[in-house]
Amino acid sequence: MVGNLSYVLAAIGICMIPAGAVFLFPSGVFFRYAVNVVSFCGMQVAISIFSIFAVSMIQQNTPDGLIGKIMAYTSAVTMCVQPMGQMVYGFLFDICHEMVYLILLPSGIIVCVIGLFSSGFFKHADKNREKEG
Repeated sequence: MVGNLSYVLAAIGICMIPAGAVFLFPSGVFFRYAVNVVSFCGMQVAISIFSIFAVSMIQQNTPDGLIGKIMAYTSAVTMCVQPMGQMVYGFLFDICHEMVYLILLPSGIIVCVIGLFSSGFFKHADKNREKEG
């Protein structure tokens, strides 16, 4: 499954695309809200799957004596980056409040591209795990 994490990462970006695309077309507030709720719920499911397998992969590839330190570092980085990302998105949404699609569509495309380009990394990690296991 670790070899397929790139597809899960791409799915996160794919879920962002309808959330941004709905703002390109004339539609009601309720419809936009419904599309965003469904899109972000799908995104959260993909993020949860990715997180579970990524943490498992980190733990499997870390020497026993360093697991605590590496997991603490991973947790600290994650906890620091999330608020920074929220601030950046808040700033961007404040600037582009009339053109939300200019934020969500490029973000979704970038996440998709990162996901697809990471396939080699995850397949390599999966092969290393199989060799050791």
